[in-house]
Formats: sequence, C-alpha cells, structure tokens
Amino acid sequence: MLKDFGSILTVNHPYRFRDAIVDLARRISCTLEIMQVLAEEYTASSIAADIEDGRMAAADDLLAIESIFDQIGEKFERIEAFRR
Repeated sequence: MLKDFGSILTVNHPYRFRDAIVDLARRISCTLEIMQVLAEEYTASSIAADIEDGRMAAADDLLAIESIFDQIGEKFERIEAFRR
C-alpha cells in the first residue's frame, strides 16, 4: 500500500491535479450559465426529475468532488505520518 501511495504522487494521477480540479468544480458551481446547462442535461438524461432537481444534483456532485479529494488528502496524510 505504501508503494502505491508513492506512485500516486509521481505518475499522471488525478490526485496530483486536485487543486486545479477542485478549483474548476468551484468555478463551475458559481457560473449560472454552466449550472443551467448541467441542470438541463441531468434532466434530459433522467438523473433528475426537473431542472431544479438537476441543478441541485449537479451542485451536490460538484461539492462531492471537493469532499472526496479532502478525504483522500486526509488518508494520504495518515499514510505519510505512518511512513515517517
């Protein structure tokens, strides 16, 4: 597991780009036009029942991206502390 941890930090892994990904998710959630498009797509693909539900689901998904990276970061910190 420790070897895998080390490789995540040295290869082209999404976690290495977490700051850019989280920043983009935040910018998307603050851009009304993009959120409208996402809401419409969520509704069209039956992920949401209507536009408002689509907007809420998209916002929840964007927030989940940040939350997941936070959780991974916490786990990595624990692994790094164990390694030391």
